[in-house]
Amino acid sequence: MAGDWIKMRTDLYRDPKVCLMTDHLMHPDSALSGYVSQVNQCDMSVTRNVTRCATVGALLATWGVMRHRGKRAGDDLVCRAATLRTIDDISDLPGFGAAMASVGWVVETPEGLVFPKFFEEYNVEVAKSKAAVRQQLYRQRRQQSDVTRDVTRDVTRDVTRDVTRDVTRDVTVTHREEKRREEEREDRQTPLPLVGSESGQTTGAEPDSRPAGRDQPEPYDPLRAQERDRKRFEALWRDSGLRPFSRLTATLQSRLAALLLDEWWATNYPAALARAGQIPFLATGLGRQAGPYDVGAFLRDGDEVRKILDGVYDPRPAAGGAAPAPDRRQAAIDAAIAEAKQHRRVG
Repeated sequence: MAGDWIKMRTDLYRDPKVCLMTDHLMHPDSALSGYVSQVNQCDMSVTRNVTRCATVGALLATWGVMRHRGKRAGDDLVCRAATLRTIDDISDLPGFGAAMASVGWVVETPEGLVFPKFFEEYNVEVAKSKAAVRQQLYRQRRQQSDVTRDVTRDVTRDVTRDVTRDVTRDVTVTHREEKRREEEREDRQTPLPLVGSESGQTTGAEPDSRPAGRDQPEPYDPLRAQERDRKRFEALWRDSGLRPFSRLTATLQSRLAALLLDEWWATNYPAALARAGQIPFLATGLGRQAGPYDVGAFLRDGDEVRKILDGVYDPRPAAGGAAPAPDRRQAAIDAAIAEAKQHRRVG
């Protein structure tokens, strides 16, 4: 139990009060000397150092019992209905209570015994058990680990936020530039209306067939555009027959958004996916130590699309054999390229 032990100073053996108590106990007129002479029919024959050791042991026993039985009053320890003879019985040394009183470690009152400044100088109110010490050390380690995790999480969140903000800003600027060029091109191609000199009526201009409320173009939303591009990429990947995946991670989404800023890559990657699904080296992992081709390898850099379209991964003819037959799916690849170009113009 936590209350079954008390704190004891390691230098108590050399405390001046212990030395005075030793002299008090060894005095020829002390109660201890009288007890030894009466019981043993001889004078005390122990040395002063032995008596000091006995004094320290008796102090530990007395303080331990009084700490358990007494009550705290401020910094003092009060044990009611006790006398100096009670201390003699606890320590098994006649006159030990009077020796403690002679140095001020105990005061006898009509109500009982008072140990002045007991909790301030010599003891603690509640001693910590080993389990409490282990719990305190665990909380300290947990606090240090929480600080490290918070710093790591903050740094990761800041880096992710900065990368996302930069990619979104680049996509927004690119879209605005393309929209401005398209508006300038439409302004140059739209003929001006002819106004009659006499009637004042407009001639040569077609009536405005646009519905009301659609005069202003819909504002560009970069997050919606990124979501649309991501869904289109996932659909094309599933249709290609390559190694399936459930959903793009945040890192791969950022990499895809960065690659789509390249107009050539955005236009040609659908054709590359369609062609990669027909290559056994990529679709089934035949001859690849890493297994089938995955989305991470495709988005590693912008050169994968060029490699696939240039035939880097195409099967090679066997030694001495005839060249492979021409790819009959070239028409499908060309159609995919045309569809990607149309999608870029509409999106």
